[in-house]
Amino acid sequence: MIKKQEIAELAKNKNFDKLIELALKDSSKVIRYLVRLTYTKDEILRWHAIESLGVVSGAIADRDPAEIRELIRKFLWSMTEESGNVNHHAPEAVAEIIYNRPKLFADLAPMMITASIDEEVFQPGMLWAVGRLAGIVDYILEILDRIITFLDDKNPLSRGYAAWALGEIYTARDVKEKLDYLIQKLTILKEDKNIIPIYINSHLYNKSIGEIADLSILKIKRAIL
Repeated sequence: MIKKQEIAELAKNKNFDKLIELALKDSSKVIRYLVRLTYTKDEILRWHAIESLGVVSGAIADRDPAEIRELIRKFLWSMTEESGNVNHHAPEAVAEIIYNRPKLFADLAPMMITASIDEEVFQPGMLWAVGRLAGIVDYILEILDRIITFLDDKNPLSRGYAAWALGEIYTARDVKEKLDYLIQKLTILKEDKNIIPIYINSHLYNKSIGEIADLSILKIKRAIL
């Protein structure tokens, strides 16, 4: 019998192979437990659960893409008040699923972005999702100007994630419009000392917004050389 604590431990340790093995035996139970972990206040466990959910969903989608498309639909529903159980981290979870199987699910990214871009509670997660999906979802280029405006946002998380996302976008795609303006805005952010958590390459870091902005400037300059 698959137990909730077992899934939590496997996710915490990023034991993706075992999670996939269990999911291919009982996908509904493994997904249900991983989705519950996206609500946890334990930040490291939550991020590991989101990453695990993406990997597991990819494996399940190879067998039954409809099951994972329905999972994404449920996440989108959980972003509405009508759901009765709003999931503040749905954008990150949806992005991670799409990242693992973009050919199957990239078409759903605009729905997630549209549902969250004007909602303060979802904006940080949406901006992280934008960075994660840079180079995968063309729609991101259509809202580039709006993403840039978040560099002035009152929420430190939104400022920091926007700075990171823009570095990913310009690294992944040959985008030259407003480049001088963007670098100017990021240069101003280099003085921002606010420390925020950010999940990059399977690790949770605590970085100042200034550090994130500086890294994005370096990425952009390397991309255009």
